[in-house]
Amino acid sequence: MLCKEVIKQEDFTEVSEFLKDLSRDNPKWESCNPKLKLRHVTWIFRGQSDSEGPLIPLVLRPEIIPKYKHIFTCAPHNNHDQIRAEYWLIEEFRQLLDEQGLPIPEDSQEFRAGWRNEAREILDVLKGKRAWPPDKYLSLMALAQHHRVPTRLLDWTRDPYAAAYFAAKEAATWVVGETIPPNEGVKNLSVWAFNTFFSDFYYNIDGTVRTVRTVTAPAYGNPNLHAQKGLFTLVGPKFFPPNEEVRRYPFVEYIVDKVKELKNKDKQQISLPVIMKFTIPIEKSREILRHLSKTFYINAATIYPGFDGAAEALKEQRLWDKT
Repeated sequence: MLCKEVIKQEDFTEVSEFLKDLSRDNPKWESCNPKLKLRHVTWIFRGQSDSEGPLIPLVLRPEIIPKYKHIFTCAPHNNHDQIRAEYWLIEEFRQLLDEQGLPIPEDSQEFRAGWRNEAREILDVLKGKRAWPPDKYLSLMALAQHHRVPTRLLDWTRDPYAAAYFAAKEAATWVVGETIPPNEGVKNLSVWAFNTFFSDFYYNIDGTVRTVRTVTAPAYGNPNLHAQKGLFTLVGPKFFPPNEEVRRYPFVEYIVDKVKELKNKDKQQISLPVIMKFTIPIEKSREILRHLSKTFYINAATIYPGFDGAAEALKEQRLWDKT
């Protein structure tokens, strides 16, 4: 019963109603706290082409690490090996950026000295004595995430229509037969909404335990992040016992468990729902793409600013419905 209170699901069959309900003009997205209405975007959004797909960060999916065979030979089974793999992925990404003269977020001599002298810090992380990931890596991880390097950050956006675009784009390629969905029998796409009031004010009070956290990174120098109004969530503890099995916890299950824990422990009144889920059949994905482009100017050109984005926007019109 609590799960249904924490997660409210709304199912649609018509694109116009689906997009109308997602609109930022909908009063449901306003903060319940009057002090926050002018300065805080409470709800953030994520699109999923398969509404039943779990919300798990890319690097925590067991099939991802073995794809980097030049560094790793198998999927990590414990926290020590998982964090070691994540560290080397982000460190090699940083080195390649530097070799090509590309900007590194929050770069400084102090930061570079840290990279050269960080062996002890990383060893403490691997032993479960220090936090992972350290705050100093978050902006670099955000940049890596937006260029398809796997991290434990989960992508979100402040724009519900951008989330709808991401969900509809891949689903449309399934509908026209260009690509094959990863799971058989996919029926609906979805847009998830998460109330960050929960993470910011209810569960980050104890500084020794990082449970649910929203992460922002500098949009300067990261045009995709800026255009997509992107930000991230990070879940889990600060410290990971090295020999414990990797916990591949779907975001939604994690939130439900944390609400239960908080209600049982502190008997606090929590503003529900914390999560909302909006679904619509994948057959409507082509109509969604057309509406988003023609009515709201959301397409590849605005989501991926630059020459390649403009070219993709021209190509993706092949996915639109013919109405």
